[in-house]
Amino acid sequence: MPEVSLSLQAKAEDHVEVVSATFNESEIDLLHRFDEFVVRVRKTTLLQRGMPAVTNIDWNVGEGTKWTCPPYKNNELH
Repeated sequence: MPEVSLSLQAKAEDHVEVVSATFNESEIDLLHRFDEFVVRVRKTTLLQRGMPAVTNIDWNVGEGTKWTCPPYKNNELH
């Protein structure tokens, strides 16, 4: 099984964390598909202009969690 190493670094920090693991071929394929999906997500208009900040979180019985943030259009997510 191939070993994969991922280097993780926060933008504001110099410290780099390296995580290594072995994966079978189907898991490697899943990692590739995940990476392709992340590239697509990063290209969304909403992320390009900046995600709206959550200004309130509320929860009600029967309704669940309600998040309040500045408006955005659904097409900004695609």
